[in-house]
Amino acid sequence: MSFYPDNPSQGVPFGRQGNKRFLQFGWQWRRAAAITGDASIMAFTRLFSRFVSQKAPVYKYRFNATDPTKPSQDYQGAAHLLELNYVWNNPALSAASSETHRLVRIMSRTWVSFIVNQDPNGHGLVGLPIWNTYSSSPERENIVFQLDSVYKEKDTWRNNGIEAIIAARERVQ
Repeated sequence: MSFYPDNPSQGVPFGRQGNKRFLQFGWQWRRAAAITGDASIMAFTRLFSRFVSQKAPVYKYRFNATDPTKPSQDYQGAAHLLELNYVWNNPALSAASSETHRLVRIMSRTWVSFIVNQDPNGHGLVGLPIWNTYSSSPERENIVFQLDSVYKEKDTWRNNGIEAIIAARERVQ
């Protein structure tokens, strides 16, 4: 459990909640959610990206925003598939705040650029980092989308826990 500390600021859901504990879900809820998410989605995504990037370009990202139009679901944080509302240019999100409008615009234009050019960097927006392919650097990079910024990071987010899950899966196979 040392890979998954009982610290609300380090646990899921990620988003606007800060150190808030959702006690209705129990004291270990964030820890359990982090382990479950890593085992069911994050570890497989990292492993799959490593494999495919040896044969074809892969653009990997981490989405770290919530949906301000649904505050009752804040406890879910940056839930799986929530980014699709941003990618598909949801008008309600664009109207929610200038931050969400900016992120909707960035994500929708980035995805359109990828669909048209097989490269997400042809979006025509100024001030965004270049989204490198996953295998173009030894560190393997993600681009991170969140309300207040878009930035690159090494794909080491929650590395110890995710790598332990990958190693356990490889031992089973």
